[in-house]
Amino acid sequence: MPEPSATAVPFTQGTLYFIWQSGIKPAPEDMGQDEVPAKNLYALSPGKTPDTWTLVPILGDIRCECSPKLSPDKSQMAIVLVEDTNQDGYFYTPEDRQTLYIYDFSQKTLMRLEHEDLLHKFSWTHDNHNLLYQYGANLGLVPADGSPPKALIENQRSISEGALYEFIRAIVNSPNGQLQVVTNELGVGTAIGGFRPLGNVQLALFDPAQASMVPIFDAKGINNILATWSPDNQWLAATLIAETQEIYVIDTKTVTAIQLVTTESLKKRVYPPVWSAQGNWLAFIQDKATLWSWHQPTTTVEQLASKNFVGSPVWSPHEDVVAVSFKTDEAGGILLANPAEKSLAELALDSVPLGSPIWTPDGQWLLFPAKQNETTGYYLIHRQGGDVYPVFDTTGLYEPTDFFWLSD
Repeated sequence: MPEPSATAVPFTQGTLYFIWQSGIKPAPEDMGQDEVPAKNLYALSPGKTPDTWTLVPILGDIRCECSPKLSPDKSQMAIVLVEDTNQDGYFYTPEDRQTLYIYDFSQKTLMRLEHEDLLHKFSWTHDNHNLLYQYGANLGLVPADGSPPKALIENQRSISEGALYEFIRAIVNSPNGQLQVVTNELGVGTAIGGFRPLGNVQLALFDPAQASMVPIFDAKGINNILATWSPDNQWLAATLIAETQEIYVIDTKTVTAIQLVTTESLKKRVYPPVWSAQGNWLAFIQDKATLWSWHQPTTTVEQLASKNFVGSPVWSPHEDVVAVSFKTDEAGGILLANPAEKSLAELALDSVPLGSPIWTPDGQWLLFPAKQNETTGYYLIHRQGGDVYPVFDTTGLYEPTDFFWLSD
């Protein structure tokens, strides 16, 4: 397992968890595309002095595409793992079963859940005890304690040629867990049992307690909608993906949609809008070059800055500033924008940022991936600037993913 190359890091609170694939990263032409790779869940804990950090593997040799999801109380993590179902020693998604597992952080236990084989998407419910999951065009509920699952909405399980078919693209849990926003796509069955999308995508609110689905937004001629809840459980930020990308905000109480901007083509990576901690602000990047904010109380949109941005904007825990990495001809930096005060500050770096920064829970430090000459790694800088501290080295290794902080 990879180890950190340096430990001279300022003190902060909490524990940082992330997924990291084992081994040396091969050249692109030598990388296999079929087998699901072995990865590890790590915990990076700061000590009481700036030079003491501890990197500990929590789960080893897990086979996953990952994107784990925390329960609302952050005591448990749900993750889909690939099992070697045919016991041939290889992990291939088409041949091997994908199964939901629950990791309990306090008990340090990993539990396998029984559920429908065709699992694709899942989301926690507000009670921290159940997961809503999708199989085909159906929705089910599986208890996190291992009890038998139950069906909530059952549609057709097989696809007939020429028949209309509603496919669930995504399920996103509201912050309080009482509602789910479901992305549905309409399509037609093909002769070989496949699914041909018609370009009609719908957002709907699903109430697990009532097993009711209420449409709130329809779009035609698009490929997908990415939706993000506001912290107050009222608004949705929706990114419509097609030849262009359109960003809307939707009031789920009044079912009112407001278009914010249109961005360039589908070929560019999509970075969904990001809500501030209290939900008063929304930040988003247009065409990788312009940072915008939307103020929820006044519903006003404002351009904040233009740069060669890298990754998504990230709000501080205190909602006062939004941080986003950027590149320059020489190196790069991190921009801090305060939309309320209409102020900008830059943290200049002698390295090139490789992605979005990560705030520490106290809102004082930023962890960020960067490259300097032939070295890559994660570094820490204070929001007021000053020294840059190396945290761990990733040179020649795979990039860590799925970062999240938990309180001690």
